[in-house]
Formats: sequence, C-alpha cells, structure tokens
Amino acid sequence: MFLLGLTGGMGMGKSAASRYFQRLHIPVHDSDASVHHLMLRGQPVYNKLKMMIPEAIDSDKVNRKILSAKIQKDPVFLKELEAIIHPEVRKDRNRFLHKKARLGHKLVVLDVPLLFEVGWYENCDKIALVDCPFWLQRQRILARGISADKMKILLARQWKQEKRKLYADYIIRTGLSFAVSKKDIRSLLKDIPYGQDNKFSPRKYSRTTL
Repeated sequence: MFLLGLTGGMGMGKSAASRYFQRLHIPVHDSDASVHHLMLRGQPVYNKLKMMIPEAIDSDKVNRKILSAKIQKDPVFLKELEAIIHPEVRKDRNRFLHKKARLGHKLVVLDVPLLFEVGWYENCDKIALVDCPFWLQRQRILARGISADKMKILLARQWKQEKRKLYADYIIRTGLSFAVSKKDIRSLLKDIPYGQDNKFSPRKYSRTTL
C-alpha cells in the first residue's frame, strides 16, 4: 500500500487539500483529528494527562488552551507532552493503515502538519507539500483569531517552507485558486508508482510500529 505524506505550514491550505483527497475516495489519516479524539474522556492521552496535569482536564476532554498556556510558560513541557501524544497517534495511525490494507486500498494519505519536524516523512513513499505566499498564509492565520505574536511562536516551531521543499516530491499550490490545487492533486495521483516496494505492508509492520 502506497503512503503519501501530506504536510505544510499553518495556514498553507492543507486541510482543503486533505478534504479533496477524501472527496476522491482516498483514505486520509488526519493526525490533528486523531489528537483531538485521543484527548476525549476515556482515551489514552486524556487518561495520562489527567494524572500529569489534572488542572487541564475538563469533564469530557482535555482543555487545549490550558496546555497551550503551559507550553508558552514552560518549553520543556512541550517535549513531555509530545512524548505522551506521539506514540498514541502512531498507534492510531497504524490501526488505520492495517484496516485500509485489509480493505484492499492501494493508496492512503497521511495528513501530518509536522511530518518533517517529527521525522515521520521517512515512513512515506512520497511527500506532497501545500504551498502559498507568506502574505496569504499570514492572512489566513490571523483570520483564525490567532495574534501576530502567537503566530510567530507557532511558526518558529515549524520548518521554513524553503527547507520543506527540499524534501517534498510534489507541490500543491494553494495560493491561486482551488481549481489549481485540484489540478495539482490530480496530476500527482497520476504520477504515483504503485508497486511491491511501498513502505507499508501488513506483513512487515505491526500495529504499534512504523
């Protein structure tokens, strides 16, 4: 099964690209959605954070605003948080991959915002990177209600777009029109080499590795 990594900086238009892959009936594992689910009551991340930082727990989910405030005050906490979240997301992703493999899918998309930063790009057959001008990225981020100061902090944790492009196999342009984005996606799908040497194979990987 072919693994296509989909990534891009905040505000670059990755979510729109991800939705289009799904409209084409291509399975997409959304890491952000996985994190949100894992922070609901009774889920692994919720249970671990309830013991680690009980003040961040609401009745039915983890309060992400409290986590964000703590990260800004204590950068070390981010590493501790990632050590809890990343393994659980990896398990969730692998369950997804095994399920799609059993159903006979030849291609799946891994939607991971920090694909390069966390090193998961090494597990993908090819990488698709969404791209738009910085002025548009900034406009989109500020439109979400994020302050300019917080935007700088968040972007500082991510790779520069120029560096991402060195690792990407495909570029999906998201700064012109959605028609252009769709054209880029359809073009890369025609280029994908399906074969026996793809990264994922149920025989090769367990549900907790990769």
